Amino acid sequence: TARPNCGITTEMKRMKETGKTPDGMPLRYNQVILIPTQDKQVIQIAWKDSNVMLFLSTMHSGAPRERTLKKRKLPAKRGTRAEAQQLQQIFNSDSSFRMIPIPTIAAQYNDEMNHVDRSDQTRSYTTYEHRFRHSPWQALLWNFLLEVALANSFILQKKTRHPRWKPYGTLQAWKECIYNAIFNRYATKSHERKRGRTGKEEDIEGCRQGHPQPFKRKKEQGGYLQPISGNKRRVQTRYGCKK
Repeated sequence: TARPNCGITTEMKRMKETGKTPDGMPLRYNQVILIPTQDKQVIQIAWKDSNVMLFLSTMHSGAPRERTLKKRKLPAKRGTRAEAQQLQQIFNSDSSFRMIPIPTIAAQYNDEMNHVDRSDQTRSYTTYEHRFRHSPWQALLWNFLLEVALANSFILQKKTRHPRWKPYGTLQAWKECIYNAIFNRYATKSHERKRGRTGKEEDIEGCRQGHPQPFKRKKEQGGYLQPISGNKRRVQTRYGCKK
């Protein structure tokens, strides 16, 4: 979908605001108006539902042949008297629903909408407490892309018709399968990588286990600020205090 401030033409903005065609005629229910961009690469589509919906597309032409039958409900907003009479003609008086050939772009939008919200909800099922202290934007971006890849692969393995394994029902079980497979595959090559240091005394190279690392004193001159008070405790007085 498109908003009036996304760079569409003035005619589309006016149709969205007034509900009328560029000729000044009111838009009929399920009517489609097409206006291509100047470079002819993008088609701008205005579709009259209960309100005027705007679309931008590079793959849909909006032509009359691009229609999809969908079960539509009688709009609660009837508009003018002429629009109410038109809706009564389209929808039978004994039923509030009817199969109507709406534009394919609108049908696909209704079917595929809210996928971003569903993706956020799916990723929120399995979170871990881990604070990024170095290069925060890079770590956050890497973590986001990893979570998206795991969630998408989880959905794909559920929709595969002939998988080589029993589909996993939860994202947590799928993640456990992934990292177990990674550990089993690359555990034998762990000696090729540099050993990680956790900060514990036994992990510090050059120090005996159980003994702290020698403390290195800072330089007294040059490059370091000296404490003003010398870390001495001030003498407490009663000056200014009422007796």
